[in-house]
Amino acid sequence: MHFNRTHINGNPYLGIFAVANESYLIHPRGAQEKVIREISSSLEVEALPASIGGTEIIGTFAVANSKGLLLPGDATNGELDMLGGSLDLHVGTVKTRYNALGNLVLANDSGAVVGSVYGNEEREEISRALGVTVEPGTINGLSIVGSLARASNTGVLVSPRATDEEIKLIKDVLHVDADRGTANFGVGNVGTCILVNSKGVVAGTPTSGIEMGKIQQVFEEDAW
Repeated sequence: MHFNRTHINGNPYLGIFAVANESYLIHPRGAQEKVIREISSSLEVEALPASIGGTEIIGTFAVANSKGLLLPGDATNGELDMLGGSLDLHVGTVKTRYNALGNLVLANDSGAVVGSVYGNEEREEISRALGVTVEPGTINGLSIVGSLARASNTGVLVSPRATDEEIKLIKDVLHVDADRGTANFGVGNVGTCILVNSKGVVAGTPTSGIEMGKIQQVFEEDAW
């Protein structure tokens, strides 16, 4: 795997501004080309500039795995058409008042844990879009599971405040091991700090060497 540290336009919270899966990096149009080349090379993916609901905080509003891209209902028709035509993925939407999907959904190719704020109908829409089983859950008692963790097909990095029961649910639903850790020099909202797939991890620039060591342990398949 490749391991790297960088920022997007000076901001180390990569997971707020971009979303990645095994094939694509979807990033804001204003991001520096050199940085996007660096991230896409580390993850071995194709980069695609976009907006979601007219904003540049792609990672806050979008969730992706290898089966689909999930967007909020306020994504524009132009954005849906562009992404649907550019990606070899099912692009689905969910109509909900809780539209910060990137903060509220933790997913890989095997399953998804979603914030307990979502009801049955919303969970069914999320399941259809991502093509996986969906279960409600929390981390530290909070619904922002996508902000407090980051998942790939090889592991899950979870906030240090997660309980043993919460981590067990994540392992059971996503079918990978999970462990606690931080990024960006002590930030527990690790989903906002890193981008990851089975080929690499890119963390925010302030992430310490010790944090990178734990990140490598969590996501490198043969490290468990």
